[in-house]
Amino acid sequence: MACPAPPTISFASVAQSGGGVFPTGRATYTCSSGYQLQISAASTLSCGSDGTWQGTRPVCIGVPCQTLSLTNGSVSYSNSQSYPSTATFSCNGGGFLNGAKTLQCQPDGSWSGARPTCVAANVSQGMRVRDAYFG
Repeated sequence: MACPAPPTISFASVAQSGGGVFPTGRATYTCSSGYQLQISAASTLSCGSDGTWQGTRPVCIGVPCQTLSLTNGSVSYSNSQSYPSTATFSCNGGGFLNGAKTLQCQPDGSWSGARPTCVAANVSQGMRVRDAYFG
């Protein structure tokens, strides 16, 4: 019995072997860059005697990036700290952000740049310059 084309899985490619027929047909999935198989998922489906793909469909999830922290500030994530999440930084109590306001979680699980720092506002100077550019 022949199986139809294997099902499409988000963030994955599929390679078929064994001619897509029972009992040798296999569909093996590989997650795209930046994604990995969910821990409980298998990467292969088998062509069953009834002409359907048997097994639990694989699930590809974003590669996790390290948790970031910011002294005297906070970090929020667009996608639970996994690729392709964006980390957004903000400072507490009128502090100034020194560095990038956002970083991107990369396909290899690293962040796109150096973590910024918060610099306390110097109230004795009497004024605060925000988002200024002096060229």
